Amino acid sequence: MNNHQQEYSDQFSDIAASGSFYYAALLRVLNKHKWHILGFVFAVLVVTFAILQVLTPIYKSTATLLIESEESKVIKVEEVYGMSASREYFNTQLEIIKSREVALKTILSLKLWENPEFKPAEKTSKLTTVLAVVGLTPAQIGFAEEEIIKPTELDLANAIVGKFSNSIKVDAVKMSKLITVSFESEDKLLAQKVANTIAKVYMSSDRDSKLQMTQDVNTWLQSKLEGLRERLLASESALQTYREKQGIVDVNGSVQTLAAQQIGDVTQRLVEAHVKRAELQSAFDQIGKIKNGDYSSVPAVIRSPAVAEAKSKEAAAASKLAELSQRYGAEHPKMIAAEAEYKSAQNNAKIQMSVVTNGLTSEFEVARSTERALGGVLASARGSLQTVNRSGTQLAVFERDVSTNKQLYEMFLGRAKETANSGNFQSSVARVVDNATPGAKVRPNKPLILLVVFLLALFVAVAAAVYLESLNNTIKGADDAEKRLGYPVLSAVPLLEESERKDVSQLSRNKPESLFAECLRTASTGISLSNLDGDNKIIVITSSVAAEGKTSVSANLALTLAGSKRVLLIDADLRRPKVAESFGLKGNKFGLSSLLAGEGTVSQCIHQIPDTQLSVLPVGIVPPNPLDLISSNKFKEMIAELSSQYDFILIDSPPIELVSDALVLASVAHSVIYVVKAMETPAPLVIKALAKLARNNCKVLGIIVNMLDFKASHQYYGEYSPYSKYSYSGYGYDAEKSAQVMPQATPISKKIAT
Repeated sequence: MNNHQQEYSDQFSDIAASGSFYYAALLRVLNKHKWHILGFVFAVLVVTFAILQVLTPIYKSTATLLIESEESKVIKVEEVYGMSASREYFNTQLEIIKSREVALKTILSLKLWENPEFKPAEKTSKLTTVLAVVGLTPAQIGFAEEEIIKPTELDLANAIVGKFSNSIKVDAVKMSKLITVSFESEDKLLAQKVANTIAKVYMSSDRDSKLQMTQDVNTWLQSKLEGLRERLLASESALQTYREKQGIVDVNGSVQTLAAQQIGDVTQRLVEAHVKRAELQSAFDQIGKIKNGDYSSVPAVIRSPAVAEAKSKEAAAASKLAELSQRYGAEHPKMIAAEAEYKSAQNNAKIQMSVVTNGLTSEFEVARSTERALGGVLASARGSLQTVNRSGTQLAVFERDVSTNKQLYEMFLGRAKETANSGNFQSSVARVVDNATPGAKVRPNKPLILLVVFLLALFVAVAAAVYLESLNNTIKGADDAEKRLGYPVLSAVPLLEESERKDVSQLSRNKPESLFAECLRTASTGISLSNLDGDNKIIVITSSVAAEGKTSVSANLALTLAGSKRVLLIDADLRRPKVAESFGLKGNKFGLSSLLAGEGTVSQCIHQIPDTQLSVLPVGIVPPNPLDLISSNKFKEMIAELSSQYDFILIDSPPIELVSDALVLASVAHSVIYVVKAMETPAPLVIKALAKLARNNCKVLGIIVNMLDFKASHQYYGEYSPYSKYSYSGYGYDAEKSAQVMPQATPISKKIAT
């Protein structure tokens, strides 16, 4: 890629990276296709409005119900009905309202098959169908049509229940126990009547189903009661028989109670006897260890009150004796009396301890005997209890059987009475909060539909325009060519009117004041400036495919350059030459092929265009081997020799995508001018051709965008495009003004000559 390509590619990348580029492109697309978009939207709106005018209006009526989650009952029978105030119960009622059963009952109640809106399609019998094939009717063979097909009311209701259900809408009001029942119909009064009837049928059906269920349950309970009563009587009889056989007397409701109580008492007394015997055992063992008769060390003896009192008196006598011994001698009467008192107290203490010791021994023997006796009584009581338990176990079996049968019988008897009483009072599952009123119109909502259709049509039209534009990968103008191709655009040549296309090859000479001529002058100026150093003298003009106006551009560019330079135009399209025809040289047999073949001289083959500095070298006779001819050294020598005689040599070559002649010619020339037909030549095709030239080291001088519709480009690119009022049409030559200012315009060639 050359420097020009890199520079323009970088600029294009910068523009594409910004979001504004995409918005600008979208606006250009909308501006280009605005009338198509508006026309499509208008047509869709007209069709939609016409359809809306013939649509039948639909009316909607709504009744509001309050679901009684906790029913008012005389007697509690939740176990029978299985109802609760849960959300599941509420949703169940919602579905019941929408059920087929409620729909059928409503249809039957109102006889909706007689209404034109719901009238079912008439059916014919197979007999009628068969007879119709041979041109007969049932009446002609003795059958009445009414006798052949006689649909019942239920058949008619079933025939329209689907359509009827589609018109019902049941919704729950959020955060409440309210349900709205809506019905849509073409008749506002019918919508009201059906909505109210659905509510009534739903409540009536609920009461009927409850009543039927209560009756069924009551019948079942009565049948079960007979069996339960017989089982209860049989179990009670078996219990009494067993009691009599075993001689069991039930006291306080339990045979085992007395024996168990006796064992408890004996056990308690045995524990107490054991404790007492253990205490006496300790004292008895301590007494047995004393041999001298002094039991003062035995705690049980010392704790005795009599011993304690005797020991206290002994201590007092001893204290008195000690006190008197300090005053008197041993023979003193008081001392003798004190000693006698002390000995008496000492003997009394021994006697008391002996009495207590003998009592403890006797008490120990009694306690041990009592313990043994209670142990025997406990063992006997346990044996009696085991015997009673063996009889009581079987007795308990009979008693449990009686108790179970009695509970079942009483429970079923209570439920039977409850269901019998509840059958006389059936509360409603719901109540009507608001009755339906005459229906309000809900469809069609014409303003909303038109708005939605308008937005959808607008979206579709815009999307289609963008999509079609994205499919259009052609070169749309000068800016588009520079951004996509990466080469400078020498000029954009306008699309000519049909009347101007006949002499298009010399239009810049015949109408120098035209926009076409001005655009070619712009291109020639770029060519002249590129040849200041004389390195762009030989220029090949080519295009991608045929019919892009390459030859007309070559001819007019040559005429424009010839206004001040010596120019040679060579027709090197040896397959479909057109230059000779453009300059009126079609009948001349001398040309490029003659010159290279040596069959003509330079003066014979090169033709001077009158009143210009332009010389033309046509093809002459079309050769059979065009590529060999222009690839020859003689062609290169001819170009080198002619380049010294002219300021510019323009070579009109074949399209580069069709044949390889243009690549061969470009290798001989200094540069290439690439002609692109606006709005038709695909950009990928041009990029591919330019890549071929780049691979062959051919210098591309620039691009000429030919046949550009300036008005269409202005719509596409906007006000500030090169094709708006600020372009040539606003500043350059204008045909009418030129006719007034320069009524006798002189050709450029003559101006230069003078």
